[in-house]
Amino acid sequence: MHSKPRPNPIRAILRPLVAFQTGLFLLVAGAVLYAAEASAQNKIEVAVNNGVVTTFQISQRAGFLKLTGEKGDTASKAREQLIDEELQFQEAKRLNFELPKSAVEEAYGRLAKNNGTTPETFTKALNQRGVSPDTLKRLIHARILWQQIVVARARAEGRGTDTARDVTSILFNRGGNGENRKVTEYTLEQFIFILKKDATQSAAQQRLREVESFRRANATCEQAKTNAVKIAASGVVSKDIGRFTTDTLPPALKSDVEEAGSALFTKPKRRDQGIEIIAICKTRQIVDNTAASGDINLDVGNLDTAELDEKSEKWMKDLRTRALIKRL
Repeated sequence: MHSKPRPNPIRAILRPLVAFQTGLFLLVAGAVLYAAEASAQNKIEVAVNNGVVTTFQISQRAGFLKLTGEKGDTASKAREQLIDEELQFQEAKRLNFELPKSAVEEAYGRLAKNNGTTPETFTKALNQRGVSPDTLKRLIHARILWQQIVVARARAEGRGTDTARDVTSILFNRGGNGENRKVTEYTLEQFIFILKKDATQSAAQQRLREVESFRRANATCEQAKTNAVKIAASGVVSKDIGRFTTDTLPPALKSDVEEAGSALFTKPKRRDQGIEIIAICKTRQIVDNTAASGDINLDVGNLDTAELDEKSEKWMKDLRTRALIKRL
């Protein structure tokens, strides 16, 4: 007696994803890789304005589409989807609109839950089929951005205007209801000037003078990192400690960063390893979107969702018409 064939677990998880409606638009399964995922054999397939779509991205996307049961020329479908997403990211950048990373992570977790599994199991299923979870997270990121841009633009049109300034204003505060708010995101680099715990007062003072000299000598974060490498032999270590928003900075670090103001470095602090300074490499205003971070769905108010779908399609066509898209 023959046993029944075992079902494909990845397809069982991903089949609902293909038809999963994110409030307004169909979340089509796909994959956009972060730059770190590019391989040595990666080549540019399509130039999209100042951005690119690579052969590696296309092969990953095509493979993902096959996992979801997509038929036909998956490579061509993958290429077109990636072009659309590149344009969506470019449009978000033009509007100076971004989402906190936590919004994407929580949306990924919600998507896994809606498909009857945990984020860990979902990630494992993707990895077992050669698909990076970052691929799907990047896709989710693009979809959330585009949804909100479409809603904001539709609302701006309803007010009789459609300028980038008006759309951006609505994106950062949905019609003044306070649901979205701007927060500052900091990109930080830690510099440690190693000093023994039992160092003499004279040695500690000398080390502090070196720290102060380093602070004065470096005007940018990149310059500081380069110079730290040059003097690494003297016991200087630098480390990228990541990005934080106003709300996620640890209290002590938040105090130091805010006290630094427009300066590049925080004031020196004695730590177990030595004397620490933090470089504020980059700051930018982003949207702290509590709705997006809790769910992919977007509150559209009294807007007609069918009409929004039509506008989304039309505006994507407009972006393509204006874009310089060239196969290489």
